[in-house]
Parts: sequence; C-alpha cells; structure tokens
Amino acid sequence: MYSGPGTEAKALGGALLTKARFLCYRDDPNPICSNKLYVVEDSSRPGQAATELATDGNIATISPALAYKNSTKHEPRNAPKCLPGHLRLRYIHNLSCSKPLSSFSSSKEMMVAVYDAYVAHHDAFRLCNILHRDIGVKNIIIKRDGRGALIDWDIAHEVVCKPPRQRSGTWQFMSTLALEFPNEPHTLQDELESFVLVALYLILRHLRHSEIVLGVAYAMDKIFDSITILEDGATLGGYGKRSVLSDGTWIGVDFTVTDNEPLTEWLYTVMEIVAQWHNYYFASRIEEARRANASRCRMQDSCVLRFEDLALKDHGSLERTWKEALARCDWPSDDKLVDHLLTS
Repeated sequence: MYSGPGTEAKALGGALLTKARFLCYRDDPNPICSNKLYVVEDSSRPGQAATELATDGNIATISPALAYKNSTKHEPRNAPKCLPGHLRLRYIHNLSCSKPLSSFSSSKEMMVAVYDAYVAHHDAFRLCNILHRDIGVKNIIIKRDGRGALIDWDIAHEVVCKPPRQRSGTWQFMSTLALEFPNEPHTLQDELESFVLVALYLILRHLRHSEIVLGVAYAMDKIFDSITILEDGATLGGYGKRSVLSDGTWIGVDFTVTDNEPLTEWLYTVMEIVAQWHNYYFASRIEEARRANASRCRMQDSCVLRFEDLALKDHGSLERTWKEALARCDWPSDDKLVDHLLTS
C-alpha cells in the first residue's frame, strides 16, 4: 500500500486506522493521490460474497467504511465506476474519530447522521448496484464533524440479475416484508424501510414524545422484537412494524415528538411512504392470485398502483423528504432524553 503525503496510518489489530485523505497502491506504476479515498483492508471472512464499491471523495458519507471493487490489477484509479475482476470487501474504520449513533446530542444531529448514511447507501446502489443488507442503529456512526457514516459492509451484496434470497440483518431493523416473507428476495425497498425503522426506534427510545398508553417498552417490544416461531422452527415477524407504519398502532394515531414539528412531520410523511409500498405489495399478491384463477372468476380491471408511481420505488422521495426536513430552522437543540427503556 502507498500512502500519500500528509497521511497518518498504522496497523492495529489487523485493521488499518487512518486519517489519510487518500490512499492508493504501490504496485500502481503511476499512483494518483488526489482527494480520492480507497478502502484498504480485506474482509476477515473467508469466501465472503462480492460486495465492493468504486468511488471518490464525493461520497464522503461512506467513509470511514468504504468498499470498492478491486480488479486483479489493482487499478482503482478510474473511480467512480465498478471495475471488473475479483471482488473483495475492503474497508477503513477509525474508531477514535466517531461515536455510536445512539450517542447523539440532539434530534437533528441524529437525523443528519442517518440521512448521511442514507445518501451513502444511495451512492453505493447507484454506482455499483450494491445492497448493504444490515441497516441498523449499530451500523451508522457519527463522525467527529457531526456527520454520519454507514459502516460494516461485510454482508453487502451486489444485485446483478436477481436480489439475494437470504434474509439478513438485525431483526429489529429488518423490513416488514423481510420478516413476514423470509423466502422472498431481499430488495432495495427492504433497506429503505430499514432507515425509517432506525429513526423511529431512536425517536421512541431517546426523545421526548407524546404519551404511549401501554408504555414505551411494551410498544417497542411489539414493533421491533415481536416474533412467531413455527413448528418447523421458522421465524416470522413484522406485524408490529406494518401496523405502526400503516395506522399508528402501538404509539397512537396522534403521536408527536414533543416540541419538534420538523421531526413529527417527517415521521408521518415517511411512514405514509412505506405504508404505500406495503399496500402495493399485498395488493399485487392478491391481483396475482386472482389472475391465476381467472378461469373461475370474472376478471375486473386491475386497481393496483403501478410500481413506477410508488414513492418508494427508489431513493428519491425519502431523500427529498429528509432534505426538506433538515433545511427547516425550527429544530430544537440538545433535546435527547434519557433511555426510556431504562426508566420505564
């Protein structure tokens, strides 16, 4: 590895911790050390699936957990684009320059961090068709400058023709459909919903909000931890998530974040976006079943919303909603409260 001028790097426990603005390879005959940041550590998991990303400094929110496609010739100079060749996960993580997402000091700092991680996810998907497959509170960090980063790409997957058919991630933040239908392909929409669930989890657990009749701990258990174990050992869930996103079950239809209009409005908007996706999915399944039995019933014109009309068809709608909310000037400051789960 070659580290350009002004970098500070050292090996610690097999990981490269660095404050470098750029990294490149010494076997490159003409090293180009500009503002590009490349990942330098091989995944420690043998046989790990291909998950790399080629990028440049414009995707700052992926750093310090940045992955790229590494060709056998070690030529990542043509970023941003996916490079051919053998794929290996590589990443940088500087623990001394970040804090856990749950350590946020205000609701806006939390929302900025999750938004930054969302943008990183968008860039990874846009550039190389990569799904992270483990969006959760522990995989988003807050850097020293207050911005967020999406880390831990170990089980990320490049979606070529078909999405992976293996449920993965952290149960509390897996999407509704991933938990209800574990044998269905893992999709982009699963991960977009996970970002909403991360924010909802932190809102319920750490911020002041309207009273929840049955208590915060009970509501969060029903939303995030409910599980059904079938006779064959299969595990299902997601019912609590679907109900809270569609009609406010468990938290109340008039739920508000105390003295925080930007966050309250954002939450209702994104819950509606995800609920629309759920409605589309189930309506499509019903429509498919009806068509399969067309010989036994009179078919009517389909009333299922077209996929291209869905707000959750891609990253766009949630990203615009996030940007509009963060642009508001009426956010409270230092509004994080104690852990509701420890005080309830």
